[in-house]
Amino acid sequence: MDKQVEQALARFSAFRSAKTLGNFSVEQIDEWGFTLVPKGSESEDGSFHSDLTLIALNHGNEVGGLAVLNALCQEIDNGQLTPDLRITFLLGNVAAAKAGKRYLEQDINRTFNTQAHDSLESQRAKQLEPIVRNSRFILDFHQTIEPTNTPFFVYQYNRLAALFAHAVDNALPVITHKQSTASTLGGMRCDEFGTHCGCVSIALELSQKGFDQQGIELGVLAAKRAVAAVENWTEVKSQAPKQVNPMWTWSHIETYPQEYVQLHTGLQNFTEVEAGQLLGHTQLGIAVQAAQSGALLFPKHIKVGEPKPGELYRILKQVNYFATSGPGRAVA
Repeated sequence: MDKQVEQALARFSAFRSAKTLGNFSVEQIDEWGFTLVPKGSESEDGSFHSDLTLIALNHGNEVGGLAVLNALCQEIDNGQLTPDLRITFLLGNVAAAKAGKRYLEQDINRTFNTQAHDSLESQRAKQLEPIVRNSRFILDFHQTIEPTNTPFFVYQYNRLAALFAHAVDNALPVITHKQSTASTLGGMRCDEFGTHCGCVSIALELSQKGFDQQGIELGVLAAKRAVAAVENWTEVKSQAPKQVNPMWTWSHIETYPQEYVQLHTGLQNFTEVEAGQLLGHTQLGIAVQAAQSGALLFPKHIKVGEPKPGELYRILKQVNYFATSGPGRAVA
């Protein structure tokens, strides 16, 4: 196991094992999860509920979120942050993190709300589902495989999620969609499952995967703003802006071809391309051209011999769902 990952996991475990952090009691809810409860607000019947659940490591090699959770716990323990909320800290695929991999058998972020239990990840998703289901708000930290031009939010669109993301960071772009992607991916993402259960649920892509300091600092600030938003949610909803973050959805998904593709260096998330623009070549020298004009999302720079993904890239278009949506369900 990578030494830095090992140390970060040990630090998280120490926070979980503590009886108190700052002015909070620690309630262990999972092998890799705990809830900080304001003293005097402990559950009398042992039932679980969380005002805000912060999640990291749903993809094992996206370790920046782990550092964010540890940093926030440290600030709470130091008395720098004293919200009157039940805040849950949860790690998804720790086994993959220990192996330095995105996942071991199956992408956990494609296995929520399914009947499958034949992989380590699908079994772990089943353990996480009750925690997600009983959370009012969810902020799921991720990182991109390739470099990205900017951090960004991802969530299934609803008006309350848009308001929550805007409160967390009012400038970052949003990748959103109105329908669940479960039918094409096999199962729901964690943030989608939260939305399905009535939570206000969003994911935040901090930076390229790794202990990126700038991404970690962004994540800590985002987590603090999330805490403030949940504490003042009535005010956040009543003072809803006319516009929220720049919003994008995909207009085209390019299937990965039979031959390996070498995309041009420098193609990243949100790189603008024109229809017909040369993006790279296959192993046989066949040109790969942009199917449409727009911004790239998740371009796949993989080496020959690595597992082929299902998609080569997506093309984004800007949308403004917020301006045309209603006031949203009165949940949370």
